[in-house]
Amino acid sequence: MKNNLKQYKTIKTNLLKEWSEKDFERINKHILYMLKTNFTHNITIEHGHDENTIDYTSEHRLGEVFGLPYTSGGDFAGVWNTNTQTVTKYGVRLYFRGVAVAEDLKTVLLFEDKQQQYYYFYDYDFITYQEQERRTQKAKEWGELVKNANIIKNKCIEILKPYEGKPYGEKTAQKIGEELRGVAVGLGLSSAWLDSSKYGQGLKVYGKNNKEKRFYFNFLNDENKITTPTDHKGEAVADVEEFNTVAEFEKAGEFVDKMKKKAGELLKLIEEFKTHASRANYYPKETQSTYSVDLENLSRGRISWEG
Repeated sequence: MKNNLKQYKTIKTNLLKEWSEKDFERINKHILYMLKTNFTHNITIEHGHDENTIDYTSEHRLGEVFGLPYTSGGDFAGVWNTNTQTVTKYGVRLYFRGVAVAEDLKTVLLFEDKQQQYYYFYDYDFITYQEQERRTQKAKEWGELVKNANIIKNKCIEILKPYEGKPYGEKTAQKIGEELRGVAVGLGLSSAWLDSSKYGQGLKVYGKNNKEKRFYFNFLNDENKITTPTDHKGEAVADVEEFNTVAEFEKAGEFVDKMKKKAGELLKLIEEFKTHASRANYYPKETQSTYSVDLENLSRGRISWEG
């Protein structure tokens, strides 16, 4: 599942050096479709266009956005981005340069990095690459949120110390809340605040894209006075365990092909099982739908035999 950018440095198939007049309209139409498909939510236009994305731009307007004049006679023919500075939204910063066409008529999106290294994304390669980079970024952001949440939690405990034994009134709550928000914003997060309701007490920390991390701990006694924060066992409030979330995400990806193989083997067994069971008028609910097989019960040998 790890997406190696190096794999896009190579031209995989020969690129057309000339687009025939009879094929030009068809090729150009397909290019516009592939640009819209690959670029929606995946690029940022920094200069040269009023909007910073093409998410709400129709295909027929993409020529206006990027220019896309046709040239031939060099190593390959192509249409070129002459109107904008357009960069990848996720991952390494790459600049959109233009579009070529392979001999099998696949579109090839051309990007360039700061070192003038070109990258070649065939058909849906770019959307696949960006989706993987988006997920990697989210994993990284989660790791950063957990790390910063621990910092804020420990700072919160320090902030509460001078208030120990004092009533948790509106003004006190507001003052503590302002301090916590200041710490959160200083760490690049959205906000943080203490929460006390019928559902429990604790700290809420909000990061980018409304991602949230909570700590459940008691900081008020029955008289609504501030006490030393403790967990539900009465012990000190521990940090959340931190991981290299990008490495963990990539490690999880290593299991995808293994799961796919095992799932195929299991699906075959389930279909054979269903054939024999149905002949005896039994339809175990754990296997009724191949789209929602209850793997947990199956792994424990729990199969209900209602017929």
